[in-house]
Amino acid sequence: MRLTASHVQCQPNAPPVQPLFAWPAGVVRPGDGLRRCDVAALLKTAAELCGLPAARFATHSLRRGGAHALKLAGNCTLAEIAVFGRWRSGPDGCVKVYVQEHGDIFSAGR
Repeated sequence: MRLTASHVQCQPNAPPVQPLFAWPAGVVRPGDGLRRCDVAALLKTAAELCGLPAARFATHSLRRGGAHALKLAGNCTLAEIAVFGRWRSGPDGCVKVYVQEHGDIFSAGR
């Protein structure tokens, strides 16, 4: 929440109806919200800048990574993580596999 508040404070002149994450003035689509394809392109560029293979990163990486980060933080239940990640199957479905699979990898030091 602190980062979101900081983001909003950095844009004091933004119209109240503007999307939270919008392109700044001086770009092709100023004020327009970020689309899925925009986030995907930014994510691939970030991976390349970090020396990682861009083909291995997509918006789904954010969904899985976000779920895992919430689990590692230790203050969210699987039911809450399922809501965050929009998993319809709830805490006994896919989210459990995603979080457990990665948790085992990290705890094993792989």
